Amino acid sequence: PNQLCNNGVCGGCAEGWTGPRCDQETSCAGEYQSYGDPHYRSLDGRHFNFHGHGSFVDCMSFVDNFALHTCQAPWRYNPYASINLAAAIRYKGDVIAIVFDSSAQNQPYYKLYVNNVQVNMAAAPSQMTLASQSAKIQRTSTDSYLWQLDNGVLVDLNGYNSYMNVRMVPVDTYFNNTAGLCGPWNCSQVDDWSKPDGDLAATSQLFGDSWRVAAGNTLWPADFTCPSDPQFTPVDPTTDPDLVAAATACCTQRGLTPADGALWDNCVFDLTLAVNATAARNCS
Repeated sequence: PNQLCNNGVCGGCAEGWTGPRCDQETSCAGEYQSYGDPHYRSLDGRHFNFHGHGSFVDCMSFVDNFALHTCQAPWRYNPYASINLAAAIRYKGDVIAIVFDSSAQNQPYYKLYVNNVQVNMAAAPSQMTLASQSAKIQRTSTDSYLWQLDNGVLVDLNGYNSYMNVRMVPVDTYFNNTAGLCGPWNCSQVDDWSKPDGDLAATSQLFGDSWRVAAGNTLWPADFTCPSDPQFTPVDPTTDPDLVAAATACCTQRGLTPADGALWDNCVFDLTLAVNATAARNCS
């Protein structure tokens, strides 16, 4: 779908895409993602996994006081994996947060806060503008929100009953001026795992842990507590050969190959997190 085509004849990849099937994004695309359990995509297009328990700086800007935080917590179906339980931004004098409501039995599963006050927006689609005019909030579905800042930055949040997907699109002034799990946005993936002290982390787990937020510096509303365990050590499910074999067969059955890059890696990883090898083998 990302090839250059003319009258049904295709050759080469469209701008921003590469690989034999034109399904691998090139670097410098300028879009950060944290999704699933969770998989990450840096602003320069580097894909990796990180599992932590606590609050983390997903992205921050040096040109203003913008910051994006997420709360990672154990996944209810496999405590050795993590999911995004909440997300918040700080921009100018405002803090906007969406947090998981552990008491909810049905949708909505998330609560919206503006400056520590819960806000009940009208049913989607609906929109509101902050009193400061610094941001617009769109409720795009029951548990999904789009935050648009007055500088053009977009933060897209999609909540489900057990995890949240986070996407952030920066503006040109953030180029060469970002840090956090999103990495330095500079068209080079070499330094994407830069820690706060500037050193490069050897692994994605060490990189992610380096961006942990101290308890007194989080952006969460007063009635939300983000579980925190700095000693948490995830178990790599891909070390189990039976699970890997079952997951590989299932991903192959779905038409994926190692040439698909992050799509293949995420498929194998996610299926090895299934309850057992039988679940993966049945492609459930």
